[in-house]
Amino acid sequence: MIPIPPSRASAIAIAASVTVSIAAETIGMLRLIFRVRFVFRLTFCG
Repeated sequence: MIPIPPSRASAIAIAASVTVSIAAETIGMLRLIFRVRFVFRLTFCG
């Protein structure tokens, strides 16, 4: 395996961290949407 220079390694780590946080945010938004829909159904169909 070829060693990665520290600056490049930190850039890769930052990019991976941003990707993970975007994924977490997307999952959180989906959960919120499903929760709102569920409450909406309970309220109006209830």
